[in-house]
Amino acid sequence: MRAVKAGATGYLSKDAGTEELIEAIKTIYDGDEYFGGKISKIIFKSFSRINSEKNGLNPEKILSNRETEVLKCFADGMTYKETGEKLFISPRTVEAHKNSILNKLELRTSADLIKYAIKNGLIEV
Repeated sequence: MRAVKAGATGYLSKDAGTEELIEAIKTIYDGDEYFGGKISKIIFKSFSRINSEKNGLNPEKILSNRETEVLKCFADGMTYKETGEKLFISPRTVEAHKNSILNKLELRTSADLIKYAIKNGLIEV
């Protein structure tokens, strides 16, 4: 998804065969986009999810209640240990929740989490 967002017009999985590679090159050379079958499914699912979010799904419906609590703690600047103490879970469990949140929201960093929390009204600045 990051490649598509950055402007990629074609993408193949590393297990694509020679024939598919040649087809992809010809397609892109002709000015069209080419995404392998597996990649097309991933892109479609991601765009469907993004479209659903834009049509009224809020963050609380994407994340579990516990993930939302963990996200709020991170957005408030709490550490793994502080978050764990507040929510009565281990720091390792907090880390697992954070990784799940990053995956579900397609984010990469803690700063991305904080920006997401602000944009979606989970915390106030």
